[in-house]
Amino acid sequence: MPSDDDVGVGRTLMGAFAKQLRGEAQMLPAPGGGTIARMTFATPEAVHPEEAP
Repeated sequence: MPSDDDVGVGRTLMGAFAKQLRGEAQMLPAPGGGTIARMTFATPEAVHPEEAP
């Protein structure tokens, strides 16, 4: 998958979900071929661990 191709329903949805979660969406080349779709975001417990149940 070309890394500079940022179009498509899947990528659009990933970007929208990441934005809602105040996170980041990435498309990375996988070792040995293919693509890894990574979405990274902080959980509320990670942001404020002292307030976690």
